[in-house]
Amino acid sequence: MNKAKSPFDRLRATKGWKAVIKVLRVVEAIDVLVVVLLIFANTVSRYVFKTSFIWVEEILTICALWMYFIGAVLGAEEESHIKGDLVSSSIKSPKARKWFVVVVSLVTFVSCMFFVYWAVIYCKNQFALHMTTQYLHLPKITSQFAVGFGMVGMAFYWLFHLLRYITKDPAEFLPEEVPAEGKEGEEP
Repeated sequence: MNKAKSPFDRLRATKGWKAVIKVLRVVEAIDVLVVVLLIFANTVSRYVFKTSFIWVEEILTICALWMYFIGAVLGAEEESHIKGDLVSSSIKSPKARKWFVVVVSLVTFVSCMFFVYWAVIYCKNQFALHMTTQYLHLPKITSQFAVGFGMVGMAFYWLFHLLRYITKDPAEFLPEEVPAEGKEGEEP
């Protein structure tokens, strides 16, 4: 039986959705590379040349915050955040499992919205202060905006998944069958 794709699956398959994810992954990869290279360069300069670049800490703070929060947004999109899933795996009824997942998603989304509220206030206040970093005089909002971006991005994807779960057929919540290993003497 060929099942029609849900509107959420069709949306996820669009070029725009995939492009946003690809851009986030590229920015994340560049960010990780910059962090690794800066830490390596600063370590070499400190232990080999007995000097260090003080401004590197400022760049690392900016890059690290963006790295963490872009990673969190990507984790929310692909639902790869660490979670303890003991309860849902013990629920046998597909309908009960569906509504358990919906409630967990709702709690996650509401919790995230609480932090979105505070992140937006935080970014607004920091923007109004016009603070800069000590050595490079970069606006501090360059690192602090990562918090707001990350929280809003996670809230968007968690809302998306919540709505997707609400509209899913309970049969789609059946546990995946684990393939049985071959019997003794049989090859898998």
